[in-house]
Amino acid sequence: MPESVHQGSVTQFATHLIKQLQWIEEPDAISFVPATPAWALLFGMVIVALLLWRGWKHYRWLQRTYLRQGYGLVELAIHNHDLQQIAAITKRVAIQHWGERRIATMNAAQFHHFLTEKQGTAAIDLASITLIFELAYQSDAALESQHLEQILIWMEQL
Repeated sequence: MPESVHQGSVTQFATHLIKQLQWIEEPDAISFVPATPAWALLFGMVIVALLLWRGWKHYRWLQRTYLRQGYGLVELAIHNHDLQQIAAITKRVAIQHWGERRIATMNAAQFHHFLTEKQGTAAIDLASITLIFELAYQSDAALESQHLEQILIWMEQL
């Protein structure tokens, strides 16, 4: 009999709880939209800052187009063994970078001095510049790979 008493009391207790049960309303769903305008303002400012940063990066990328094109032209001239064009491309890149038209009339020594003045240490040594500038007037141009590497390194450093 003690088992039935025990089971009965549990059943009676459960019945009592069910009778006392009251249905409560479900809580409102949590919104993903911030509750205050300050959060919306902060979110807007972050979006504007990201857009400005991306616009600035794109602007800088566009400004450096001449370097990518000059680098590509030098590589193309090397590939096509058209080494006479390298001096002209080098001067055009320098004119575009520093905006000084006098570069077009410089000889090798003046150009080396100009690069040293503008960059501190020129990536291209005087002997290489002299050889590159002399190639523009030779029909059978030949240049060692170290001189070509110096031009490419110089363009990468700009």
